[in-house]
Amino acid sequence: MRHAHAHALALALAPLAALPACKGREKATVETSPSCSPPIVSAAPDAEKTPERPGKRPLTDAEKADLSRYREAMERGRKATQSRDFRGAVEAFDAALAARPADARAISERGYARVLAKDWALAREDLDRAARGTSDAKLLASVYFNQGLVSEGLGEGPAAKLYFARANQLSPSKAAKDKLEGKPQCVATIDRAPARADVVADWFLSWDAMAKRFARATGGTPPARPPTEDAVRKELCDGCSGDGPHIAVMGDAKGGPGGAYAAFVVSRTPDRRLVIFAIDAAGPPGICGVTQEREVTKGHVLRVHVRREELARTLVKKDGDRPCDGSEPFDDCVNACVATSWVEEDWFLDATKLARVLLVSDGGSTDEAGKKRASIVNETGGVVEITSGGCNEKFSLK
Repeated sequence: MRHAHAHALALALAPLAALPACKGREKATVETSPSCSPPIVSAAPDAEKTPERPGKRPLTDAEKADLSRYREAMERGRKATQSRDFRGAVEAFDAALAARPADARAISERGYARVLAKDWALAREDLDRAARGTSDAKLLASVYFNQGLVSEGLGEGPAAKLYFARANQLSPSKAAKDKLEGKPQCVATIDRAPARADVVADWFLSWDAMAKRFARATGGTPPARPPTEDAVRKELCDGCSGDGPHIAVMGDAKGGPGGAYAAFVVSRTPDRRLVIFAIDAAGPPGICGVTQEREVTKGHVLRVHVRREELARTLVKKDGDRPCDGSEPFDDCVNACVATSWVEEDWFLDATKLARVLLVSDGGSTDEAGKKRASIVNETGGVVEITSGGCNEKFSLK
């Protein structure tokens, strides 16, 4: 999607700005899954939605044969990496991926071979993909560490520090600690760069502004504009009655996996114009889909909380959701769509400047410990405090 690589797990998010401050909150949940009907964008407070997920099933004979080929290719790739035959390693991991497409472990190890070869661009592509596709905390820690090496190789010091901190937080190691010696160990991305909103006269024009954001963030072609203002409102957020703020979604995320989407917060200015804040966007999700929750809280400033969880089809142990690493007996593994990685973000928006003043992003893998955010973000009286996860930061929003 979609993100500058200095922001490890951040979603591809376009600029945001603020709305007039007041009390109350609105929550919206958008979900996609290959096995359920088109989800609903709900503006009901505290709405909770749980996506249907395909059940586990035993491996077929063909899948068992693929797993055997995968194991042989992985062993070949590891030996080639150890002997510094990086071309041979990549070819072997390619063969492993032919047998088990989208396997995060094979993608990760191919990425590591490319790190050693200093092929930074392809290494980054592999490691980013592996990070999105695994629920194994130890594997994800290894991926983060290697992402840190890529950032080091490219001279991206702050990004490298963040990756090493996340690796050490998930699975402490001497290598990660050595990289962090004498440096802050906060696992959250903290961005204070300002970002402006779009302001338009009416809902009809809002579609054009959102379409530009959609194309820029996803690289895709936005959907065609409906013929009337009422049709625009209905398509974006089921009517968007009142002054808002409203959650609006453009694209296929409302209908299931396979398409790009962009999400926005929309509200009125005192002179009745519409202010449009892009809050998150993504290219087409995988076959298993994604879930997203978006919540707007109106207080001293506008706070938008976004949580996204990715699902991936993978082999897991039949007695739980722990991933199979390819070494288990065939009958111990089943094929299933399971939660892998997630990200949480808090956007703080200034009500007078119509600009984002702070973005805090954090995420990780979904493993047996659950989906627990490492950093804690609280806002009281215009002061944001970020604690836990190696963080100890305060920012004034005044």
